[in-house]
Amino acid sequence: MRTDWLPGSRDGILCMAKVWLEKMRQEGDSWGIPRTHSAEFEALIFLAEVALERAKRSEERTEVLNALCRVAFNPLEEKMHLTRERFFVSPPLTEADEIALLLTASGSAAPDFSPRITLSLIDKQEVQVKVAPVAPNADPHLLHHVDFAYGVLVDEISGRVDEMLVVPQCAESLPVVVGTRRRVYTISLPPQCRGVYAAARFVNADMETGPWSDIIAILPS
Repeated sequence: MRTDWLPGSRDGILCMAKVWLEKMRQEGDSWGIPRTHSAEFEALIFLAEVALERAKRSEERTEVLNALCRVAFNPLEEKMHLTRERFFVSPPLTEADEIALLLTASGSAAPDFSPRITLSLIDKQEVQVKVAPVAPNADPHLLHHVDFAYGVLVDEISGRVDEMLVVPQCAESLPVVVGTRRRVYTISLPPQCRGVYAAARFVNADMETGPWSDIIAILPS
């Protein structure tokens, strides 16, 4: 069920759904959203996320995997449509609420600058990638969340979605992209990891992305 407010990509739909779920947890009682509705919504998000991750892990996007994604995403999209019409239109919500739910354009331009990021080794099992704070006077709608892209360099693929056999040349070649409202993300290392590579970009309230940062790397000792 496509609309002018529903993102065009499955990653975007999942991101919006997770934003809605968090807002429903915070405001659900005051907005009159039954907890059973929120629980059903969370279950549909989980099924859609599992189907999408399975499709991404596959070397080939087969029709079977695409069909499984459609089966998982169609009920989620229907639930989002129902949720919006039943609970988000009638309260009525404030402009800030609508922006927080990604339903209203913020009026901000797409981010035109990339983050400054650092990689640090926590221990032999984890690496942390962190985005430096932005200027305090930055438009808050401009920086809705951060996309972290990363991959781990290995000699032999074991089946993890983030593994790579060659050094990436650009952020688009990194195998995993994770969106988060936090400015830090922890990467678990597989055995025999030869390096971790990461980049980041800002995303505004309209889900418009800024440029990727340069790729940085850390080589676990």
